[in-house]
Amino acid sequence: PKPKSSSSSSSFMGGDPLSEHLKSAFATDSDKIDISLFQQTSPLHQLGSTSSATTTTTPTVSTETLQKVAKQGHVETFALVHPTLSNNYTGVHLYLDEVG
Repeated sequence: PKPKSSSSSSSFMGGDPLSEHLKSAFATDSDKIDISLFQQTSPLHQLGSTSSATTTTTPTVSTETLQKVAKQGHVETFALVHPTLSNNYTGVHLYLDEVG
């Protein structure tokens, strides 16, 4: 049997059409993103530090650069269920706006 998942068949043609569609949708709302949230350091970045002597420097990124990245629309795709014979080649994917 042939896979029924659109993402499986489209990957052979060079891309995921839903991912490409979502890029433009996410980019459309880029002006609504609070850029200041990106400029704050996450406490998760500090998990690797074991002593006060260890210092990590977070690079400074300009507001203009962050806005340019947001306007491009970035999509992160996670496969939750891979298409297999046992699930009749049905795949389930999660699509997230990588920026906002």
